[in-house]
Amino acid sequence: MFYNAHNDFTWQSTVLLSPLTLSDDDETVRRKIEVTARYLDIWIMRRVVNYIRVSYSSVSYAMFLLTKDIRHKSLPELVEVLTAKLAEDGQDINFAGSPSRGREGLKALGLNQFSKRYIFHLLARVSEEVERSSGRNERFDQFVARKKNGYDIEHIWSSKLFEPGGEFADEQEFQEWRNRAGSLLLLPADVNRSLQDKPYEYKRGKYAAQNFYAASLHEAPYTNQPQFRNFRESLPVPDLFEPLPQFGKAEQQMRSELLLHLAERIWSPSQIERAAQG
Repeated sequence: MFYNAHNDFTWQSTVLLSPLTLSDDDETVRRKIEVTARYLDIWIMRRVVNYIRVSYSSVSYAMFLLTKDIRHKSLPELVEVLTAKLAEDGQDINFAGSPSRGREGLKALGLNQFSKRYIFHLLARVSEEVERSSGRNERFDQFVARKKNGYDIEHIWSSKLFEPGGEFADEQEFQEWRNRAGSLLLLPADVNRSLQDKPYEYKRGKYAAQNFYAASLHEAPYTNQPQFRNFRESLPVPDLFEPLPQFGKAEQQMRSELLLHLAERIWSPSQIERAAQG
């Protein structure tokens, strides 16, 4: 519920109330709400990474149909309906893209006026997942807190890095790659400002002392953090988590692939069944 509220999803209360009945006990109410909230979380994030709007008016008809389909459902029925909806929906709209809309998903997601808030949310969730899975406390609320030294989006590539004759055809192509989600991290504002336009080789040394998603660009967590290493080895694609002494197009594509796998882990439809089981 907190995640959906942070994404300013104004339909949430209406949808969460729909499956509840007067005969539900407190535990059933809690589980129904969590199951439905997790469905919304997955549904929302699949869309926003493909630049599909989820504002009140944009989704009003879809939410009207959803509330009808889950109205007064038992917990097992609710899980079945929502799991089936995610499976059907995911055939065209998922983190890898939306073919019918010509979208390429997370790998093409870049900073702009529409996406900035969602990229910030995405990076906070991914950073939290890596932290939590590596033995640290969950920190989403810290990542998104609006305070004096809150977190900022950090560009791995300096804005002044572009050089004619290099990997990028021109300045426009470089800026497109620089602003993609796979080229971004979350850092405390003071650290972010101190790095400014420093070269990557310098910046990654500073990343080593930050959250594990940022620190994973450096060798330190692979040698000094056994719980992070265990988390890495538990992934189906552990080789995507690698220290990167340099950061060019190939490395950016590797990080984009890692981000995709982490997103599919966080927003897996299996979360619906897990929520039902408490």
